[in-house]
Amino acid sequence: MDQIYNGCLDVALKRLHKLQMDPEYQDLVKDKTIKGRSKKIRQKQIEYGYTEYQLHEKAAEMKHHFSDIVGIDECQKQATKARPCQASFQIR
Repeated sequence: MDQIYNGCLDVALKRLHKLQMDPEYQDLVKDKTIKGRSKKIRQKQIEYGYTEYQLHEKAAEMKHHFSDIVGIDECQKQATKARPCQASFQIR
């Protein structure tokens, strides 16, 4: 289970880093006067695979290594558990 958690955390942090390096995302985060800012930020997060459900998909891929040991629901719980940890690194 720790391997799945660590794998999900690793993937999430890599995706977060790519998202934070995007110049358009940086502008959206800095300028709070942009109309529809939250929708645009959300679209960027989806573009870079930085959503909880996209992380669940990655956990499902990892599950195949442990198919006879853990089920998909346990894998998704580990992905959800990793989300708040990597959210603490997010630019605010």
